[in-house]
Order: sequence, then C-alpha cells, then structure tokens
Amino acid sequence: MVRSFPLPGHQGEHERQLVGASQTSFPLHGLTPGVEYRINVSAVQNRNEGPAATTTINTALKRPKILDVETSPETGALTVTWQRVAVPGVSGYRVRGVPLPGEHGVTEESLVGPEQTSMPFDSLTPGIGYTISVSVVHGKTQGPSATTTAKTGLRKPEGLDVETDPFTGSLLVSWQRVASPGEKWLETK
Repeated sequence: MVRSFPLPGHQGEHERQLVGASQTSFPLHGLTPGVEYRINVSAVQNRNEGPAATTTINTALKRPKILDVETSPETGALTVTWQRVAVPGVSGYRVRGVPLPGEHGVTEESLVGPEQTSMPFDSLTPGIGYTISVSVVHGKTQGPSATTTAKTGLRKPEGLDVETDPFTGSLLVSWQRVASPGEKWLETK
C-alpha cells in the first residue's frame, strides 16, 4: 500500500494505491507543487497491513539533473555525477543505487555534502543493472529524485602470471578468478 498525504499545515492532494506484490516502485504524479508530503509504504497480506516505511518529501525542492554515470574499466564500479541544485539551505544529497527488478544485488545509499556533485558506488554487485537516484536534502525533508539506469561492469582479473615450460616451450597463463552473479564459464582450447 502506497500512501501520500500533505503534512499538517499544508494543502494538497492525497493518494492511496494498492500495488502488486512484485512491484518495488510506484510513480506519484498528482502531488501538489510546493507542499511537504509524508509518503508511507506498507506490506499487505490478505486484509492485514504491516508497519509502514515512511519518508518526507518537499515538492518545492528541485530535482537534481543527473549529468553522467560512468563505469570504471578497472573495477566495473559506477560513479554518478549531477548538477548542484541552487536552493538556499540545501544540507546535502541522498544518492542511491538499487538493483533493477529481477536483478539480485546489494543496494548502496549515501548522504553526501551540499558541495558534492559526484559519488562513486564502491559496493554494488558487478554485472547487473541498477536504478541510480539523486535527490536534494533540505533539513529533514527530501526533494524528488532524479533517476537513471546503468549496469555495473565486471572487474578486471588480477594476479595475471605467465610461466614457460622449459621442456616443451608451452605457456601456462594463470589469474585470480572474477566472480559475478550469473557468471558463465568460457572454455578455452
């Protein structure tokens, strides 16, 4: 169950929507600009509703503009870059990397300072798709998120070594294994 309602002292539209069990996101289109909202999300089983996860969002705050998401050729890690929001009193940015639906990986979230305009994701799972979001934080409230999708790369193998067999002249190439979800082994001949 997804609910949005204005905080006391604010006038705005209310929304209440029951979404499918497999959904992990839901767009809220009817929010009134310039209003602080409480957003609640709770699990529902049969007619029983569990405790809600809650957050507060201020629709008056601007959405940052995501400029780029780069993948490191060395590590496969993602780095997101955004444009700073020119609003007085910005206390920072909330930056998140969440696996796309159907992907299995870790989520990474950080709150960074108001002067920061980029953040590397060091803990995301290699080789899967992610939703990257950036939102401005003003005091205890959060503005709407700018989102994009990106895929983490695979790490470069390390420990590359080549040994020569002095009797046959053949080479033995060895390296440290790179693990990733859904990996496939390549056969060599």
